[in-house]
Amino acid sequence: MDKKIKIWDLNKAPIFHQMNKSYYLEASKTLEIHKSSLKFLEKIPNGFCSVSNDDDLIIWSEDGELTKNIVRKYKEYTHGILCVNSYILVAGSSSPFLVAYKYDSQNEPAKTLGETITHKDCISSLFNVSSKHFVTGSKDQSIIIWDSETLSPIHQLYCKQPINYLYPINNFILATIKKGFSIFDIMNGTTVLEHVPTEIEDNTTTELNGAVTLYDHTKILTWADHRVSVWNWPYESVLGTSGSVYNINNLNSSGGGNKKRVPLKPTFIGDMKGHTDYINCVTVLSENSIATGSSDCNIILWKDGKVQSESRTFLSNHMNDSYAKTSSQYIEHYIDEQQDYNDDPTFEQNI
Repeated sequence: MDKKIKIWDLNKAPIFHQMNKSYYLEASKTLEIHKSSLKFLEKIPNGFCSVSNDDDLIIWSEDGELTKNIVRKYKEYTHGILCVNSYILVAGSSSPFLVAYKYDSQNEPAKTLGETITHKDCISSLFNVSSKHFVTGSKDQSIIIWDSETLSPIHQLYCKQPINYLYPINNFILATIKKGFSIFDIMNGTTVLEHVPTEIEDNTTTELNGAVTLYDHTKILTWADHRVSVWNWPYESVLGTSGSVYNINNLNSSGGGNKKRVPLKPTFIGDMKGHTDYINCVTVLSENSIATGSSDCNIILWKDGKVQSESRTFLSNHMNDSYAKTSSQYIEHYIDEQQDYNDDPTFEQNI
């Protein structure tokens, strides 16, 4: 919000703050060039790109040296950016189009993507799903699959509600759709799982802000307002029927594929409650743990109690086994030493 970019060196030793009784890092460099609050940072080869709601995209080297300014074609608010090959793709707040800026060229003009297939409303989320394809989700209730090399749209999937967030799961896309969510098989263009709130749930819940997966993608975590909800779905069995080979050519223009399947329903496991205000971000830490940041000024680190208990039990048993083995070896060694001592009067001096 202060229009600054800070670079942090994680190899530097943290400083202890006596009053707060905590450690902190000092930024190694502060970059000030934007005229408006920063919106996004995106990693590119050998550097990164920054964008705010001012007039320029800024390209930086890895150590924070200014490489170039790229004048934006449209000056609308930015909803997202994505690095695809040698381009930075920018999604705006009022335009249904993506704009591609080539960051390693001096004079190439910006491209507006999507001539044959386009969104009809602003793009709310965009992600790389492989080295060859990326996806965009829009408020127009559709998802478009794109070719990363040609930057051209390949296929469009239609949903029943506006798309809020996309999360790639190998050959699948997890999409939060207003107050529900769905998983799409982008290989076949089909919906494999769908959760639509009941009328009562729809009146008592808020829109989902995002979703991620844990436990090798077998658990889905969605978040809204101050809660995180956990769901189960049969990912392994679905993966077996879908196949593991990504083949975008299996898509057809009807979007239904060759086989019609009734979408599966996820199983609700429970809510993770700890925050008292709006959750702003969720970060996956490992296969069974996440971190959440909230407007209540707290960061909560969540971990699976069952997994932690199993880990502690395993460690305890391992330590007990090691102790027993060590004690047994010590006793045997002690008996051997005693026998040597009895046989050799000089053994004590040798020790």
